[in-house]
Amino acid sequence: RVAAASLELGLRRGDVVSLMMENRPEFISTWAGLAKLGVTTALINTQLRGDALAHVLDTARARHLIVGSECLEKLAGVSGADRVVAVDVDPDHPSELPRGAWSLSGALERGSERNPDPGLRAGLVAGDDLFHIFTSGTTGLPKAARLSHMRFLGVGDGMSAVAGYGRDEVIACVLPL
Repeated sequence: RVAAASLELGLRRGDVVSLMMENRPEFISTWAGLAKLGVTTALINTQLRGDALAHVLDTARARHLIVGSECLEKLAGVSGADRVVAVDVDPDHPSELPRGAWSLSGALERGSERNPDPGLRAGLVAGDDLFHIFTSGTTGLPKAARLSHMRFLGVGDGMSAVAGYGRDEVIACVLPL
């Protein structure tokens, strides 16, 4: 459904979309749906404010910003926040859509559940960017780091092999998604 809604927005392989959303299931389904189209997701740290947030939004060079309604107030007055075009409503944080914004939630309700045509990803290789992740900015403005599809897929298997984790092991990650 996210892929279908993204196609409605005109997104295609090679585009970058910023995503600012708290940890919730829709965070994962959003970037996964974008990845089905070959779209790179710039993961925006929800703790950023002011100049640091404006810098990250600018640096991402994203065509669109998808934001969870729980993060809308953090964008108030931030340069680059005018790229808010899609809002996914968190039921715990209902909010009015900003002027000119598009309801991702509404598009998902009526969107197709069919997988997009694989041809939309034609030419995509494992070394292409899946994510742009940003440093915290503790020693200056946040900087972007590129994470490829291959690196993402290798993290879990590689970590398990090195550490000797088995099928029944559970790993707790205290970092935000």
